[in-house]
Amino acid sequence: MLDSETNQEQPKAAHDRIAVIGERDTILPFRALGLEIVPIHPSQEVTGLVEKLLKERVRVIFFTPDLFPFLRPIMERTRKSPVPCFIALPTAKVEMTIERLRKLVAKAIGADLLFNKT
Repeated sequence: MLDSETNQEQPKAAHDRIAVIGERDTILPFRALGLEIVPIHPSQEVTGLVEKLLKERVRVIFFTPDLFPFLRPIMERTRKSPVPCFIALPTAKVEMTIERLRKLVAKAIGADLLFNKT
């Protein structure tokens, strides 16, 4: 985001941060959408990386499904909180149902935009 007066890049507010983590080739297109991408291979390092992102106040984390085994403990620990919100990126191997997507969106923003329920 550019500051209209100084024409310099302004950091996003802490609550704005969205990250996409996974294999570089898979997540690179999300940079074009303005999202923060964090390339990482499936390994034990994923847990440390995500803990760091959470300390930096990243609120929504999209991830490639191959990272799920490493994210599961963090997701279980934080599942009753509205943030962080973890969302698996749909792939040819993994299908996300509308109901699951609706619940994730409602959890992240506090409203059901897909079916206009609050």
